[in-house]
Amino acid sequence: MLSGMSLGYYGVALGTVSRRDLGLKFTRILMEAVQYAEDGANILIEHNWMEKPPSSINNIEIAKNKKKQ
Repeated sequence: MLSGMSLGYYGVALGTVSRRDLGLKFTRILMEAVQYAEDGANILIEHNWMEKPPSSINNIEIAKNKKKQ
């Protein structure tokens, strides 16, 4: 939850800043925060403290399996 809030704050800052140099820094920090949040979620999933979030269907694998049958 804390990571999500920080991402929101950086997003608001990025949308409201008018200086290009600060916009680039906010973008870099935002990308680092996204990676940090993803790493934290993966640790929670690995230790079974959180369920794996839903993901999209892998249509390529489904098509390959249908061709084999």
